[in-house]
Amino acid sequence: MTLFIHVHIIRFGVVGVELYITAPNPGSPATSVTVSIHENTITGAVVPGTTVALIPTPGQWNEFSFPETVSLISGNTYVIEAQTETMRWGWDDQNNSCYPYGQAYLHGSLANSDQCFRTRVGCTGPDVAPPSPAPSFATPPTPVSTTSLTMTSTVATDDTPPVEYYFWTSPFVTPPGHTGDWQEDTTYVDVSLVPNTSYTYVLRARDSAIPVPNQTGYSIPGTGSTYVETPSGIQDVSIAETSIDVTALGTFTNPTDGDTGLYFSWELLDATPIGNSGWVATVATVTAGGLTAGTTYRFRVISRNRDGQTEPGSEATAEFTTTSSVFEVRGEVYTDCENPLTSGLEGVQVTVDGPGGTFVTTTSGGQGVWQIDGVPSGTYTVTPNLTDCDFCHVTPPDYDCPPDPCNPSCQITVDEAHQAENQNIQFLADCECQYKIGGVIFDACDNPWGSGVGDVLVTVDGDGGIFTTYTSAAYMGHWSIDDVPCGTYTVTPTLGTGAFCDVETLDDCPPDPCNPALSIVVNQENQQANQNIMTLAISALGACCFSPSGCVNMTEPDCSTAGGYWEGLGTECGIDGACAGACCLSSGGCLELIEADCDVIPEADWGGFSTDCTDANESGTADACEEIPGDMNGDGFVTVDDIQPFVLALVDPDAFAAQYPDYDSNSADANGDQDVNGLDVQPFVNTLLTPP
Repeated sequence: MTLFIHVHIIRFGVVGVELYITAPNPGSPATSVTVSIHENTITGAVVPGTTVALIPTPGQWNEFSFPETVSLISGNTYVIEAQTETMRWGWDDQNNSCYPYGQAYLHGSLANSDQCFRTRVGCTGPDVAPPSPAPSFATPPTPVSTTSLTMTSTVATDDTPPVEYYFWTSPFVTPPGHTGDWQEDTTYVDVSLVPNTSYTYVLRARDSAIPVPNQTGYSIPGTGSTYVETPSGIQDVSIAETSIDVTALGTFTNPTDGDTGLYFSWELLDATPIGNSGWVATVATVTAGGLTAGTTYRFRVISRNRDGQTEPGSEATAEFTTTSSVFEVRGEVYTDCENPLTSGLEGVQVTVDGPGGTFVTTTSGGQGVWQIDGVPSGTYTVTPNLTDCDFCHVTPPDYDCPPDPCNPSCQITVDEAHQAENQNIQFLADCECQYKIGGVIFDACDNPWGSGVGDVLVTVDGDGGIFTTYTSAAYMGHWSIDDVPCGTYTVTPTLGTGAFCDVETLDDCPPDPCNPALSIVVNQENQQANQNIMTLAISALGACCFSPSGCVNMTEPDCSTAGGYWEGLGTECGIDGACAGACCLSSGGCLELIEADCDVIPEADWGGFSTDCTDANESGTADACEEIPGDMNGDGFVTVDDIQPFVLALVDPDAFAAQYPDYDSNSADANGDQDVNGLDVQPFVNTLLTPP
């Protein structure tokens, strides 16, 4: 029959256990039930006084009490069992499971006298269904190492847990794998296997039904292979200047199965990749070609198993250095293309610089021969050098001379293949080292070729002497000088009182600042630039201003001698505001006028030749019109020229007014307190010592 038992335990640790038993179907035949309490397990001793035999009334709750003499000890674990004539039931307060024909328990630690708990369990007959869904490989057999595989089952569930899994492999194959035991874990790891070997497994699941668990059928097979062994090292088979042959060391199981193989790669020591072999057989010898002589390379090799899988982090490395032979490098330096054998140049220093080091020698003998022995393989630069000489490499195979273009050095490859040409390296020397220089002088930046200035004296003064010439008006102000020896020179144009500015580019014309002379280096490298020297001609005169309205165009020295104020090179009287200054109006405004014009404006003050109406600090008043405390002479600055009038205004105002009728004594109010007294001395000194 189907039996439901409702358990109510009260007064923990004291006495009294009440049980309610009922049959769910009214009219079910009565069944004799015996209820007892066991110590610890269902097979443990029955607690005295706890066995009660009864026949429940179907369709209602049945209550049974144990005698009051029953005593349960606080802290102990007990098991309650209900048993019919043919079946035993137990129940578990953790998972509420029911086990016909078996044992299950309602158990707990009885600790507190007034606690209680309830559980209700139904039993409907024996479990005959296997776990579902039937398991399969969630993860197929996968290599963990060279001797182990891991695999995982999908999860199956059942009414009679726990579900267990069984991973099986045939013991009749060679070499065999290992069948696991029944286990609750869905992951199985098979160990002690053979490297690079394929293994096949199936799996099934079962529940925990008693007395016979229910099992699923076997799954579809899953197959996987262990990793192959990692190479133990790399062996060099042969090493040359441009190639290295290598092979892998180690033992490899089943080396010809499936995709089993090795992968070599090589790089420079700074990790720059150079090449690789691709996947090759485990017995292969790999050639790394196209290498540089005398260079160290790092080689790496990894392996893969029959299924093309590589064990992470497993590789072997080794470093090998290509060989480097030494060779002779030699050549000649001469000055005459038509007679190279008889025009050899002695004393030329020849430098050969490259990966094998820097080698230096000197030409000797009537043929200008040089030779360096023991140069290791590699790429080198050959450079001849001799003061006051230029050199051009005469290039093979035609050895055209003089060469065009002229290369003052050459690159060579030192190895066996280039040995013959490296013994015939030729250079043409030009030791006169004389070049043409020239340029143009003009007076309009926007029309340099149409505004040439003639009859300008051009002086070229430097290492090779002094050379002079004149510009030609007929040739638009051009000039030239031939055969200027190599060296450093200063180019200076002169014409009466005129002034000149060197022009580097027409985009910066007129140039600022103006450099009246130009320094050049005469050699082959600068030959083109030295024939295109541009100079802007400007007048040497400028506006020389006199107070209050005088102006004469003259040179700066003449203006200084005459006591005037020189406006600058190229300025002219009556043009562009020459001789004007800031005229400060009583309203706070400012006009740029000559002194005489400013003087006719009532209450206007003229700031001087060097002033203007610029308001640099955006105060609303022109800088030249702002009163500066302590500026006694009104030139816009506090200088030593203000000391004498300041002292006189302070100690004798009447004498100040008589001696400086154009000065304002209020300018001595250095602290701005509207009074001129001794309190103004320190602020005046502070202003005097503070840079403007």
